[in-house]
Amino acid sequence: MEGEETAHQLTRDLKAAVSAIIQGHGAGPPVTDTSAELHGLCGCLERLLQFDLKEQRGFLRARRDYWDFLCAALWCQRGDTEPILFVRSQDKLRTSLGRGRAFIRFCLAHQQLAESLQLCLLDQALARDWYGPRSPLCCPELQQGLLDALYALNGVTFHLDLQRPDLDGAWPLFSESCSSDTSESQAQRPRKTKVFPKEVQKPKHREVKFSEKDHRGEGMWGVDNWESLQQSPKNGTPRMEVHLGNSTASIQGQREGVTGSLRCDLQKAQEWAQHQKWLLEGQLEVLREQLSRCRQRPGRARSQAELEQERREAERRMKLHEEELGAQRDLVNTMKKRVLELIQEKDALWQQLQHVTSMAPGCCVVCNKEFRRLSRRYPCRVCQGLLCHACSVDYKARGRRCPPCAQKGEAQLL
Repeated sequence: MEGEETAHQLTRDLKAAVSAIIQGHGAGPPVTDTSAELHGLCGCLERLLQFDLKEQRGFLRARRDYWDFLCAALWCQRGDTEPILFVRSQDKLRTSLGRGRAFIRFCLAHQQLAESLQLCLLDQALARDWYGPRSPLCCPELQQGLLDALYALNGVTFHLDLQRPDLDGAWPLFSESCSSDTSESQAQRPRKTKVFPKEVQKPKHREVKFSEKDHRGEGMWGVDNWESLQQSPKNGTPRMEVHLGNSTASIQGQREGVTGSLRCDLQKAQEWAQHQKWLLEGQLEVLREQLSRCRQRPGRARSQAELEQERREAERRMKLHEEELGAQRDLVNTMKKRVLELIQEKDALWQQLQHVTSMAPGCCVVCNKEFRRLSRRYPCRVCQGLLCHACSVDYKARGRRCPPCAQKGEAQLL
């Protein structure tokens, strides 16, 4: 019961983390490494994947983690998938725990987490080999709620640094990414980006931000340039114009990048819509063929009344067959009883014929040997006496008579 309560608590924690991300970033800014909600979600998901995980050690290998289960399950379904290939290409990750964390971050950035986990859970036999019965991954009731919560994350955009080499130790803290360079994070963002029209429609604010950033870290307005600008105020205006021109060029470059991203997303959406259209057309064609076949063979389309009548007729025939079968069984039982009676009558007649009685077994008329229950008896047809087996020599030659009767008969003949 304690394990089941823990599984339900882990599922509730994960749903709460997903709800927090959707409320904070569903229609707002994308989720980045600086978002505190991201680390709560990753921690809950990792604890859920590690709960009741069976200890599986290979020969001369370290303990395997949930990353090895994900690899095995996805390989059985689709072979080497894009997240698996990406994580294996990260040479700086040495442990299974770090690779599993990189897998989760990649799937979040590319909106493939729910689909990948659902593929892993298709083979329940494999899941039971890796996890115990208390795991939410082996409970169908908890699986549905878990997948629904993860599919809700497909509507949230994640801008994450996928080249983190420190995932073997722990999840990256959101405070570590506050001072990172914006240009590097933009270069490492995934292909699927979410565009905010407010930033594109207000280029003046973007100019101010870029000028401040360049003044702090980019080196465009370094200390030497600033001192030279103060020493030569006459030449200050051209320098400022060059700086503004560079800012405008960077803004235009960003606009072009945003436009290209929008075009790419639009092209993908059109391709997906075209693919869906082809699928629907194929299904429509199949339905039309089935309808035409049904129209060509109207004899097979029977009404409900005819089917009900046939069912009743079949039930009536079944009852008749059961009655006939019962009568035949009674007849067989009667015949068996009669056979037993005939066998008993035959045994009684045979005992009478052999002069066998249970009260007086008798004795041999020659040697006076007492007969037992199973002793052989040979009756004399003259005196009706009984002979034992030893005295029945030449019994048939003497005409089925005992020796005294045979001697009397021979004497009469002489």
